[in-house]
Amino acid sequence: MATSTVSVSVNKTGIAGNITDALPTTQYVNTSAPDNRTTQAFAAATFAAVAVPTVPAAPTGVWIQPPAGNTGAITLKGVTGDTGIALHLTQPSWISLASTAAFGLLCANATVMTFEWT
Repeated sequence: MATSTVSVSVNKTGIAGNITDALPTTQYVNTSAPDNRTTQAFAAATFAAVAVPTVPAAPTGVWIQPPAGNTGAITLKGVTGDTGIALHLTQPSWISLASTAAFGLLCANATVMTFEWT
């Protein structure tokens, strides 16, 4: 078992009127985080459930990292057939999860994705 800490902060500058806007940094801590990073292969244009680890405990979040240079759409879905949410082609996405989370991805191209469980 591991402890994971995810810190999220947003700072914007150059806003109209020369205003600087910053949200307070938020930290998410899981003292029972899975001690693993996983990779999973996805076939082109086929929905596939993501293998969410449950040992030693369910994660409270996941950092999804597409491969560098990816050119195909990636859609986060709850189940096959739903519209889903388009993820960035190459930038990582972090999502907080319920302990019973189940989700999948639909990737336009065959690809291997990396998941860092927090």
